Amino acid sequence: MDSECCTPVKPQYMTPVDEVVRYRLRREGRIVGWMREEQTGQRFYSREGLWWSGRKIKWTHRDRCCGLKDADDRWLHEGDLVKDLKSPWWSRHHQWLILCDERTGWSLVRNGWGGRMLSLSEEDICKKPWRWSGFAWLSI
Repeated sequence: MDSECCTPVKPQYMTPVDEVVRYRLRREGRIVGWMREEQTGQRFYSREGLWWSGRKIKWTHRDRCCGLKDADDRWLHEGDLVKDLKSPWWSRHHQWLILCDERTGWSLVRNGWGGRMLSLSEEDICKKPWRWSGFAWLSI
């Protein structure tokens, strides 16, 4: 029996959209660092995600952190592509896109059979183990 299939998923919760405090910073198509905002409004920056300071980083785009970590303990952000680790073997290649909407909150979407869009609610997203698999904003 595979021990990974029987390991319970650590409970996780998505950050409400209006309470996001962590961001991934990009300049064009390159990640240049991370930013977090304190309740006081003060911002801290990090180039590698470990050491934080008030020294600003130049960025053109920021991706909100959804509050979840993947199976490899990496923060997941808006615009990331993820795979469901517990999905059946025939659908493990499907990638889900993390989206954020000011009114409806967080969702994961992907193309389904016949060109229709499938989506998962925040409750369903938090129940599954995910693995980061790429960036939707990265042009190939």
